[in-house]
Amino acid sequence: MSRRFIHKTDAVVILLAAALAAAGWLLYSGAPDGGMARAEIYFDGRLIKVVDLSEGGASVFSIPGAPAVVIRSDGGGILFESSDCPDQVCVHTGRISRPGAFAACLPNKALIQIVAADVSNVDEPDVIVR
Repeated sequence: MSRRFIHKTDAVVILLAAALAAAGWLLYSGAPDGGMARAEIYFDGRLIKVVDLSEGGASVFSIPGAPAVVIRSDGGGILFESSDCPDQVCVHTGRISRPGAFAACLPNKALIQIVAADVSNVDEPDVIVR
């Protein structure tokens, strides 16, 4: 008696799962980067600069108080270009552009956070629990 390794119904289920996974990936990767986004740059817990990522120009600047930390924005994303920290995790994070993404240089107390530009009432709480 010959046993099959895979049955027709197994193949259908596998193909269906693969198609759903591919569709989900295409929907996520094809989603806009949130052309209406901005980068908030914090140093030592204080907001020091806001960069509008929908503008097309590129700029390079360093953080006051940590001049070795160089940040570059290219009109759609932002990244730590260089830093004097020993592990270089911030530099290896690369370019970030989607709201919710962040990059941090912990030794230098620097943080870049991407937020949606249309966020209103930033001072309001996110959740109220009763």
